Amino acid sequence: MTITIDVAPADGCSLGAPETFFPPDLPEDWRLTFYANAFSAAYLPAARWMSAPVQTLADWRTDVHARFRFYLQRPAPLDDQAWLQAAAGAVAALAPGPAAFVTDPEDDHGPGVLLDPASVAGHRYIGGVLRSPRALNDDPRGARHWVQRQLEARPGTDRWLILLERPTATQLQRWRDLLDLLGHGFC
Repeated sequence: MTITIDVAPADGCSLGAPETFFPPDLPEDWRLTFYANAFSAAYLPAARWMSAPVQTLADWRTDVHARFRFYLQRPAPLDDQAWLQAAAGAVAALAPGPAAFVTDPEDDHGPGVLLDPASVAGHRYIGGVLRSPRALNDDPRGARHWVQRQLEARPGTDRWLILLERPTATQLQRWRDLLDLLGHGFC
């Protein structure tokens, strides 16, 4: 079984020390495109994507390359009508659709769940979500051991999203490089 792991900041494209990544004269509305040229995924909290007009979501999709993946937080309760309408609009606007809807990890070490975006009202499990301890943002060796322990503790799950708290662009790239070296990078 091939295990694939995506890594993204826990708050959209928010990076620690953004001034070291984004050029100072880059317009705010170009940041997503610039980010997507360097990285392949973004996790969007429900408050951010559910409050965005459908046209804004469609614009986000056109602002990134075809293989870029949006992971959308799924709020509770799961059968709320507002959620169902927003999710249906997001699936259409982000066509071919978001990579997954995400239920958040319960704590810094417990797994969350990736849900199939094709079954908006359903609950089809397609993978797991982990929130890395922030101390591992700058500790590749510790991160490697942590990832291996997480995978060993959860056999049978072959798709993961790891969320990092306010990583710098350099830290996020190191995590991507680490996952590629471990053979778990998301192509």
